[in-house]
Amino acid sequence: MHPAYHTTGLSRIMARVILALLVCASALVLTHCRMVGDKLTGVEVSPERARSCLRNCERTKEAALQNEEDLHRQNMRACGREDDRPRDRGCRERERQRHKDAVRAILDAFKQCVSECHHQGGGSGR
Repeated sequence: MHPAYHTTGLSRIMARVILALLVCASALVLTHCRMVGDKLTGVEVSPERARSCLRNCERTKEAALQNEEDLHRQNMRACGREDDRPRDRGCRERERQRHKDAVRAILDAFKQCVSECHHQGGGSGR
């Protein structure tokens, strides 16, 4: 005697059919999932926003360089010719150095601005 129940071939076929129907139903349900936006995941990808940021950095840099160039010209005129002011012969040289340092600072600020436009994620990378 065997205490185990015997299953017929028909019940096996029914189990497979039901399993196949469940797989098909799951596939249909899962294919109707909605795409979620980047904001839901916390990552926002916007090429237009990056381009706008870069344009703003460029405009700011150009305006700052133009203002610095105007100031440099004014200061050089205020220094006069080296021969005219015997007590302050270094005025023009000091102005050239100040102008050089100011331009360097503007370009450094531009690089920082651009790097902030490309910043991806919340960490500082340090």
